[in-house]
Amino acid sequence: MKLRLPNKVRRGEAVSHETVNALIDALQSVLIQPGVGYERKVTPGGTILRIRQANQRESVTDFAPFAVREAEKVGSDYEVTLEPGRVICPDPVEAANGNDGLKWYVPTIGGVPMDEEDADGNLPVITVPVGQAIYCRIRRGADGMISETPTMEVAAAGEDSGHYQPVDPEGSGTEEVYRYHRIVEVNEDAGELDLVVWWKSDIQTVNQLWEGVNVGEGGDHYKEHDETAGTFDFRRTKGNYGANAATNGDSVEVDFDGENLNDLEGGQAVDIYKEPTPAEIAAGGPALFRQVTQGPSGRRQIEVAETGTAVQVMGNAVNGSGTVNGDAVVTAQDGLVTALGAVTVESLPSGSEGDMLYHDGTEWVVLGAPGVAVNEGWVLVHNGNNPEWLDTTVTL
Repeated sequence: MKLRLPNKVRRGEAVSHETVNALIDALQSVLIQPGVGYERKVTPGGTILRIRQANQRESVTDFAPFAVREAEKVGSDYEVTLEPGRVICPDPVEAANGNDGLKWYVPTIGGVPMDEEDADGNLPVITVPVGQAIYCRIRRGADGMISETPTMEVAAAGEDSGHYQPVDPEGSGTEEVYRYHRIVEVNEDAGELDLVVWWKSDIQTVNQLWEGVNVGEGGDHYKEHDETAGTFDFRRTKGNYGANAATNGDSVEVDFDGENLNDLEGGQAVDIYKEPTPAEIAAGGPALFRQVTQGPSGRRQIEVAETGTAVQVMGNAVNGSGTVNGDAVVTAQDGLVTALGAVTVESLPSGSEGDMLYHDGTEWVVLGAPGVAVNEGWVLVHNGNNPEWLDTTVTL
């Protein structure tokens, strides 16, 4: 605020009462304000400035960031002018680009940057009712970065100004609520301004508590924020039956683990699971299993069918039985032998060239070949029981 002083007078020039009254009015309009670290106390003997914090001194000519420069009472409120300050936010992107790793923000007052002077050289003022406080309102996103230009706001003196907002996030991945950083309280004591200074430097934010969210489907890796330990807990990736989990550089790899059982019966066996080659492992891709097929062409006497939960191996749908002397010897169902009957085969007597075999009612008997015929030749006849050779002339 600029004093409205009367014009200067030259030596020997009379001083009018108007000039004296204007000087008195200007002096009466002066309000002594405490600097950072000081408080003002009005007593019957005068106005006293005293240090509010021990072992700290401030320059009486320079104002610290966010310090009160002026406070003028207008009606029941005070119009306060603050020394411009900045809000500093660590920025890993800036650091990665070789810069100082910080982003600087100048808060606004009523939409005007607090360090911007008007045409008369005055900084913006903020109107504060008695009993309230000036705050720097800061908002950050889920990544901890300031998401909008901070503003200077007036609110109740007890407004929450905790270090983290929220202190213990229950839902992860949400944007931070406004954080109110208390600067100064405006009070009155016996009708005189009484300031309580809370902050006297630039505001540097500390990246807020990390917040995470599980997305998509499947098991959740992010578990919770452990308020007691002050840590964010994540679940490990653990291998299970048929799968191994291991750390490989920047990745956690889940690898299929399978093998074919040994042949415990001593018979012929084939491997269903195909062991991958080093090239297939390097290229990635699914685990490979051999199919169950009908077999090569010409030998496809079975059928293979896939259902929702099984692979079915079936025969060729041929059913029947083979008999000997009316007795079932071989029974087949769906092309597979299901039963074998007992078959007794009698041994036959031995013979020579020209012999014949016949059954005499008890056993098989050999009818030997006849010798040289005396007459016209041998004739095979049957006497009603057995066959025999006759040496006779055959009359037709």
